[in-house]
Amino acid sequence: MSLLRPGSHPPFQVAQPVGAAYTVVIADGHSLVASGLAKLISATHDFSVIDTCPTPDALTEALRVREPHALVLDIDMPGLSPFALLRRLRQHQPGMAVLVVSGLPGEVYAMRVVEAGARGFLSKRADVDTLLRALRSVVEGNLWIHGEWAAPAFRRRRWSSLGRHPLSMSYLTSRELEVFRLLGDGKSPREVGQALHVSHRTVASHRLRIYQKLGIRSLGELIHLASEYRRSQDRDGSVT
Repeated sequence: MSLLRPGSHPPFQVAQPVGAAYTVVIADGHSLVASGLAKLISATHDFSVIDTCPTPDALTEALRVREPHALVLDIDMPGLSPFALLRRLRQHQPGMAVLVVSGLPGEVYAMRVVEAGARGFLSKRADVDTLLRALRSVVEGNLWIHGEWAAPAFRRRRWSSLGRHPLSMSYLTSRELEVFRLLGDGKSPREVGQALHVSHRTVASHRLRIYQKLGIRSLGELIHLASEYRRSQDRDGSVT
């Protein structure tokens, strides 16, 4: 666990609770996960979950009519462009604390989501106490990054199953990382373009740069690499 207050980061607006509780919206594409998070969070005296959103469109509508103190966000929701969303929320709703709770690899995504505008990143493997501490921290205006991802030590870890260094993924830009993830899920370049609202030619350009940065030569290699990378994260127990 780490509470970070980088001197170069602009100060956050600190939310003020209504009555006895901070209000929270949960956005997660898995309804069982969303309902479970809602029950856990609402069981405390600190928070009140006022909405759960299974899709990006539902989240857009919820934030149009509500002004929660915090958003618990899964950036792996189908159809979501997470970095664009985080930048937009930082610009238009700076008082709302965004805590990303995700199954995606923290060594690749943690600092990226904070740079895009989230106040914290937490693995879905984290326990309930850690979740609640992280949520309290971000609504109080702090940054939260869980575990080793907040420390330089994570950069020395080996992506042992592939014989690669995890920083090789960090060479990708945020948009290239989105393209890598979607292509790795088996989407065609045209489907990726539709999901990210760019042309398939732009996707092809990103794909070429991904090939160059990761040292691969084909879409089949990319899909295999994405699959192996996710499996390597599933085998990694050093998250909580």
